[in-house]
Amino acid sequence: MKNESNWKSPMQYIMKNKLAFIHFLGLLWPILMNGQLSTLSSSPYSLYGLGVYNYQTPGKANALGYTGIADNSFGSINKLNPASFAGIPLNTFTYDVGLRYEVQNLQQSYESETKNSGNFSGISFAFPVTEKSGMGIILAPYTNVGYEISDIQSNIEGTDEIFLTNVEGHGGLNDLNLNYGYAFSENLRVGLSSSFLFGKITENEYNYFVNNTLYLREDNSYSGFRFGFGIQYDFFKNTSLGAVVNSPVNLKSVQEQEIFQYRGGITGTLLGTETIETSNDDFILPLEIGMGFKTELIKELMISADYRHEFWDQTNQTDDIGDFIDRDFYGLGLEYLPENRMKTKAMEYRLGLKYDSGNMNFNGENVSGYGLSTGVGIPLNLSLGSMINLSYTYGDRGTISNGLVRENYHLLTLNLSLIGNWFTKRRFY
Repeated sequence: MKNESNWKSPMQYIMKNKLAFIHFLGLLWPILMNGQLSTLSSSPYSLYGLGVYNYQTPGKANALGYTGIADNSFGSINKLNPASFAGIPLNTFTYDVGLRYEVQNLQQSYESETKNSGNFSGISFAFPVTEKSGMGIILAPYTNVGYEISDIQSNIEGTDEIFLTNVEGHGGLNDLNLNYGYAFSENLRVGLSSSFLFGKITENEYNYFVNNTLYLREDNSYSGFRFGFGIQYDFFKNTSLGAVVNSPVNLKSVQEQEIFQYRGGITGTLLGTETIETSNDDFILPLEIGMGFKTELIKELMISADYRHEFWDQTNQTDDIGDFIDRDFYGLGLEYLPENRMKTKAMEYRLGLKYDSGNMNFNGENVSGYGLSTGVGIPLNLSLGSMINLSYTYGDRGTISNGLVRENYHLLTLNLSLIGNWFTKRRFY
């Protein structure tokens, strides 16, 4: 008896098993949607713009300073460059589920507070299309909102009386990202990406007067498409250069306000309601460019470096409190890859460093931040490369000057990256 495996087109497999794929996607959607409704951030800076932008990725980049523009997708999914999907091995189906947990210490003047948050960080899968091309779909939070402001005192106009206001916000945008990569040669790969950005940010405002309570609920929904291009070139066996471009996009915005007036507290008698729906100005996401480099520093030790720039100045947008400014991102990663690790079940070890100049300026202060990360890759399947990717990041963001808030955070991420032989057909004879 002979066991023979012949490659089967993934497109044929998907068409033949389309119900299974539809059910699979149907399971992913509510998981992320419900996860986004739960707070993914406790940062007070999520009050501004669309919230705090999510850096977390599938695979191993979380421990490498979020670098990967020059890295291929062999063994893990790389969302930082669509060209990498051309490197997905034949006869495989790769999928990744991520989790995150963050503890933040917030400091303002002489006060401090500790908060924590956690949830899914994304779900993705990838597969080869032909011998020279591959595709991937990634569903992940794009921005995170989760803030609380309590006991704001204001004067009632024309009187000496005051009222108290509490404000809290939650939600954010999601990114449904489709990637396609094609290899023109063994050294040159290019890729295209298309993102559907969508989501809702909700703000609840409670105004407490002597005898009444005024509750305002504001829902802001956003949606829009963004397109991207990526390229990777291998100069030598372990030396690669990559570049990416993401187009600007105008996110359509619709706002719905509900106003409730109660006698006494929020649980008192409802005196009246009003609903107002309006179309807001578009929110503009700017042009983004990036480049990356990866090489073998010494035997078994890889180094990667990324630079990204976002042209926020060109959007001519302002926030109620601050101004948008161009953002620069620098990332550096080191990865120890033991020789013959696929046979010896050896772990991979990673270190990373990142710096983010921030895209907001408040009274002359930029909200910049840095992060130091470390992590390991624990192999699960020696023949295929499935792995548990763990990372820990210590970071700092903001400043206590000019009435701003300084954040110190501890971030844990876990990505379960599984690779299976889904596209083979076995025959026995």
